[in-house]
Amino acid sequence: MKMAVEASVDSPKDAAVVQAATERLDAMAASVCRRVASTVPGQAVWRLVLAPALLVGALALACGSAEGGAEAAGLCGGAAPDLWTRRLIGDSERVAGGVVAAALKGDAVRAYAVVREGSPADARVRLLGVDAAGAVVRQRDLGPTDGVPALIAVADGLRVGHGAFELVAVDAAGELKWQRALAGGLGQGASQLSALAAADASDSGAGLALVGGVELSGPGQKGRAAAWVLTDAQGLATASVRQSLDARASLSAVVADAAASSGPGWLAVGWAEASVSASGRQGVVLGLDAKGVVRLLERHGGVLDDELRAIVRTPEGWVAAGSTRSSGAGGADGWLLGLDPAGKQRFVATFGGAGEDEFHAIAALSGDLALAGRSLSDEVAPGGGWLLGVRQVGAQATLSWQTSFDGAGIADLRGLAVDGQALLGVGSTALGSAAGATAARWVRVGADGRSRCGGEPCADADSLECGNGFMCVAAPTGARCVAAP
Repeated sequence: MKMAVEASVDSPKDAAVVQAATERLDAMAASVCRRVASTVPGQAVWRLVLAPALLVGALALACGSAEGGAEAAGLCGGAAPDLWTRRLIGDSERVAGGVVAAALKGDAVRAYAVVREGSPADARVRLLGVDAAGAVVRQRDLGPTDGVPALIAVADGLRVGHGAFELVAVDAAGELKWQRALAGGLGQGASQLSALAAADASDSGAGLALVGGVELSGPGQKGRAAAWVLTDAQGLATASVRQSLDARASLSAVVADAAASSGPGWLAVGWAEASVSASGRQGVVLGLDAKGVVRLLERHGGVLDDELRAIVRTPEGWVAAGSTRSSGAGGADGWLLGLDPAGKQRFVATFGGAGEDEFHAIAALSGDLALAGRSLSDEVAPGGGWLLGVRQVGAQATLSWQTSFDGAGIADLRGLAVDGQALLGVGSTALGSAAGATAARWVRVGADGRSRCGGEPCADADSLECGNGFMCVAAPTGARCVAAP
């Protein structure tokens, strides 16, 4: 270590680097020692023990290392931070929907998000394109809505679903291509779309599936039925179905199932009233064939409120995510359900604390899983958006990292997408100007859980917002993210 330090101070620039590392060491040591002093006697001894480890971490952060070469060339290696938290067009009332990492033809846009803009009485769907720094560089109004929109990318552009099974196509030049109203085939009752998927996102000729629910209103009918509409590549309906699933029910997410033994189709997840408890819900897995006929119906969970809201394909089959009250640490917990290729349960796992915790989105990332949602557990992410990584091996799913956005003002994360070495998320935060009103927020986080680059400002030492491998340390110029010892 001594030779390395001596060699690194041969130039004024290198001396500045070492000085910066030393300042970070002092701040980190002070913070850590304050934490241990109250419980462990002999702070001076602890400083001697911690200093070498902290110095190594600080120098690695400031100078880089052979193993950290990818860091210098990738995330946090540019003049501007590659990890950020941004507003989606200020603080007017918006609710975030979906997000995709996609650039259209001749586009400076790095990714697209959809939001519901305005109060529920006069809401509209807005498509927002953001550049690599998170700034909005493209906007398009897609018309009125009464629901939170969903978004997917296909070979020839984007597809947006919203409201009463409304479907909108945006072409590769970012122009509105066509719009379809698809609720007519679902019969009487107010319908609400939750999600959509393409049979093959790389094929412009692929059909689509849209899922959600319908409030029944016909003679002798009561409650809510699960609903789905299948279309061709032009958005023309080929099947429209609503079904009670033997109880009140609704669907929240859908993916294409090209590998099913009975032929290509779809796999959807959601909830249905628990058969043994009129006040509770169970998670539902629904398999559909290419014509929209049910070929699989599985219930999961207990007798309390359990709900599946997202699903993703993995090499072993599928993993669905949501929330459960029937198991876990208390209150509601984030719920993972592993499924084999046939849709049968492989494993189940819960994450969270004693408060209310839930997952809204899931993505597969280099063999691992990334999940987004909300946690109200003091020991996890009190009152804030929640993002975590899970390592799934066989029938085991274990926490790899977690990041809280309560310090960044994000109350919930609803959408999630993979963007190279990073994760893109959209969420919302409460507006103080109106009760119940929210503004949309946008984040780009490292695939290892970092939500700040080294040296960036953070809230306080108790916040998790710096992400995996970093900690928020107080300094004279304000708290900063530095490498953890």
